[in-house]
Amino acid sequence: MNGRTWVLGSVIAAAGGLGLATQAQATLIGDMVNFELTDNPSFSVSPNSALVGAGVEAQIIKNDSSTDFDIDVDDASITLTALHDNSFDGSEALRISDMDWVGSPGRIVDFGLNINGVFGLFDSDIAFGDDFVIIVLGGTSWDPGDSAVINLEVDHDPLSNNAVPEPITATLGVMGIGALAGASRRRT
Repeated sequence: MNGRTWVLGSVIAAAGGLGLATQAQATLIGDMVNFELTDNPSFSVSPNSALVGAGVEAQIIKNDSSTDFDIDVDDASITLTALHDNSFDGSEALRISDMDWVGSPGRIVDFGLNINGVFGLFDSDIAFGDDFVIIVLGGTSWDPGDSAVINLEVDHDPLSNNAVPEPITATLGVMGIGALAGASRRRT
């Protein structure tokens, strides 16, 4: 191995040790989130909190005990699926809160809405904050199988990430800096 190749490898190792390596993908899988349905005494959400994993986390249920909607929270999306015909006439809203990202801290900064058959649900019916989403259901009409998917755009600011580098990364960084010092000493 010539000196230049060795120095280049050392610089790459030092960059890894300085934390310039890529972060792991953050997800909601493994997080406990809360559900609340407001302004409609005929419906409720069950359960009120759930651990995000594979499948449906919660359901919107009518007072007659029939399940009307499935709520599925995924790694960075929320899907509502109608199981029966339903209309919301008031100012009903579903709030999903305490959304903490597993793997890297983050905050919701935007979303994309994809609807399949739902009448009356628009981008303007979705509100969000750093760790919550509110879906205004008032004025919507759903047939069985209709769905709405809210894809979340999340900012994972690396400056707010207090992750500790892996030991091997730190070791490689120290070795790289030492190699650079040794290479410059040989030239003098």
